[in-house]
Amino acid sequence: MKYLAVLLLALLVFACDESGFGYEDPNLPDPPDPPVTTYPRDGQWLSYAYPDTVTLAWTEVIGANTYDVVVYSDSNLVRIHAQGESLLRTNLDVVFPLWGVFYWRVRAKSTRWKGGYTDWSPTVSFIKPNPI
Repeated sequence: MKYLAVLLLALLVFACDESGFGYEDPNLPDPPDPPVTTYPRDGQWLSYAYPDTVTLAWTEVIGANTYDVVVYSDSNLVRIHAQGESLLRTNLDVVFPLWGVFYWRVRAKSTRWKGGYTDWSPTVSFIKPNPI
């Protein structure tokens, strides 16, 4: 019985891809196109209120279980300002206590797709202007 449990655990570990989400079953379909970001629009200037909560929004992807979103405070996509993982909805409220240019992207996840994820959406930038 102990050996059976170890064997089952090993099969589960090797069945998952390197991300730990989705399976590399060749019979699964490729993921669809990524979500489309809808707000804020690329290059949009937002309000002067600080701190300010911005609701990021994107389109639904048919067949998606959840969504991942990352907001960066640099154009190299290194400094993460905020992120949401495994979101069940197509929006995320993010507080921006400072001014600046921010960048964000989103992807959909599903256990019914080969690899488990869509590509990331194109990165969108928006501006929280200096209130001075």
